[in-house]
Amino acid sequence: MTAQELLAMRPTDGESAGQASSQSGYPLTASNSNSYQPVCANAGPCPSFSNPAIGYGPFSGDYNADGVNNDYPNAVSYSQSTNNGSWLSGATPKSDFAGSYVRLRGE
Repeated sequence: MTAQELLAMRPTDGESAGQASSQSGYPLTASNSNSYQPVCANAGPCPSFSNPAIGYGPFSGDYNADGVNNDYPNAVSYSQSTNNGSWLSGATPKSDFAGSYVRLRGE
């Protein structure tokens, strides 16, 4: 095929439109593999029917307390630095993720 034939096959104005998006690197998924560490209302067995959990301890995970320590935090916003050096200081700020809360009976 000659160059003139290739040029004749190219689209002209209004015949085609397109959009492309690309990125480099691997996708990032935030997850928490820590165990469930409840904070209870009173001293004693925690949690129990008479001593319900009222919050999460520091570094607690397993947000739904199902015994599987692989949960994903809720992302409330998304902002990420595009500077490669930011990976050393924190490219995704902690404020992007909401703190988990304990559901009370009936919720």
